[in-house]
Amino acid sequence: MPTTLPEGEYVGTRFQGEDFADADLSEIEFYNCTFTDCVLQTASLRFSFFEKCHFERCNMTLAGFRGARMVDGAFKDCKLLGINWGECGGFFRASFTDCLLDEASFANMNLQRMRFTGSTFRGGTFSNTNLSLASFEDCDLEGCRFSNANLYKTDFTTARNYFISAEDNTITKAKFSLPEAVSLLRNFDITLV
Repeated sequence: MPTTLPEGEYVGTRFQGEDFADADLSEIEFYNCTFTDCVLQTASLRFSFFEKCHFERCNMTLAGFRGARMVDGAFKDCKLLGINWGECGGFFRASFTDCLLDEASFANMNLQRMRFTGSTFRGGTFSNTNLSLASFEDCDLEGCRFSNANLYKTDFTTARNYFISAEDNTITKAKFSLPEAVSLLRNFDITLV
């Protein structure tokens, strides 16, 4: 049976192996909390506040973040499939390391200077997203959609499997490396030999 938490404030609390699947964790404030090996699959985190919270080896697939705020969060080895991060309210700042972010949406967000490391974004969406000065270090972007995204000085040098339209996105001074950078030519009617 899933664990429930009373509304309120949690400071420095360590949650280890808790099952919050389908739980309603709305309107709760978490400061400097650690979630390790927890299940938050399809949990409702609506209008909750997370500051300096760390999530490690958690399954948060399809968790609902509508109106939630995230300040200096860190996700490591987490399963974050299908999350609509664009539903978060206000300020959002987090790092993602070795996470599964397939089918996730980061639409209409300011992710300036965001760091993504060793993560997968298969089928993910970055629409109307500010990713200027962000970094996708060793990330798999297969099937990921970038539309009207600001990619000014975004670092894709170790990313792979991306397709980014130079016509639909701002890619000024973005960093790419060969051979992956050849994919930038796909949307032009040319033949490479």
